[in-house]
Amino acid sequence: MERAVEVASFHQNELRTVTTLSPDRERRAAALAALSTMGLVLAAMVAASLVVNLHRTVVHAPTFLVAWLGVAAAVAFVAARRAAARARRYVVGASLDADAFGASEVDLVRRGRRAIDGYELALLPGMSGIIESGRSPLPVESLVASGPARLALPLQGRVWIRLGPATWVLRHVAGQLPRRNFAWREWVLRGLASLRQCMPMVGAGLPIAVLATLFGSTPAATALGDKEMQSLIPAGATPWEIEQQIRVQAQRQVSSLHRCFDPMPLVCQKPGFVGVGLSLSKQGEILSHWVSRSTYAADCPVTDCMAESAAQWFFDPLPEPMRLILPIQVKRTNKPLHLPSAAISAELRID
Repeated sequence: MERAVEVASFHQNELRTVTTLSPDRERRAAALAALSTMGLVLAAMVAASLVVNLHRTVVHAPTFLVAWLGVAAAVAFVAARRAAARARRYVVGASLDADAFGASEVDLVRRGRRAIDGYELALLPGMSGIIESGRSPLPVESLVASGPARLALPLQGRVWIRLGPATWVLRHVAGQLPRRNFAWREWVLRGLASLRQCMPMVGAGLPIAVLATLFGSTPAATALGDKEMQSLIPAGATPWEIEQQIRVQAQRQVSSLHRCFDPMPLVCQKPGFVGVGLSLSKQGEILSHWVSRSTYAADCPVTDCMAESAAQWFFDPLPEPMRLILPIQVKRTNKPLHLPSAAISAELRID
């Protein structure tokens, strides 16, 4: 049977607070702290997902969920343990977290971590009062004559402790305590107070989840999904339709061919025509490549460079192996030739 301890605090013989310590109170404090901290981390998780979507970034879903849910579970676990440890103590002192004001910092009443542990009473020199245990009361002054003392709180009777203008009356309460019906406002206030105590743990866990999100993210423009990995060439396409799809895919990669003209003299910076032959496998790989014809003379060695560049292209899987020639037309822009960037601005495209 669970036992609870009721602590009544008086200041100059005026009742201030009545606090009850019990295992049930510890469980409720732990649950409230866990839910508060987990809710805050999950709210930050939702905010992070919104920021990621606004920046058009794709996040690796398993990494995102494992990181955020793991941090939420870890923070909730630590917060629950700390809240339960705090709820099993009645603290007297000058700190803001104390249950009652006192000149000395002391856990006036506390319970051990095990369920079978009872409540202990801490006594300091300067305290006075009586302990009703047995037939004759026991004066507190006799217990603290040689220094601080700690003893088990009696199961029967009351304990009167006086320290300066403050007085505490303690007694065991047997049986299950009646549950109070808290209003929603009181629950919110309790949740905010619990959250305030656990904010350092939340602040320590959030950077871990944020870093995991950053490491597992990539810009949406470079993210490849199942849709992007599917071949754009249907299985029943005709050879002409296949060639048109290959030309479209080559058009996206032909812009890199301007590098062939960058180191060449100005006489080679002119429009021209080059036919690049490709032999493609069924998987879209380039088996062989060659330059079939070119309008550039031998003093403009663009054929070898263009063939090597075309060898690095890639295509979607094909219904069957294929050989074709891609006609590449080299065009100039309106930039003057004397500019250093004139050759770089050369525009290559497939007709």
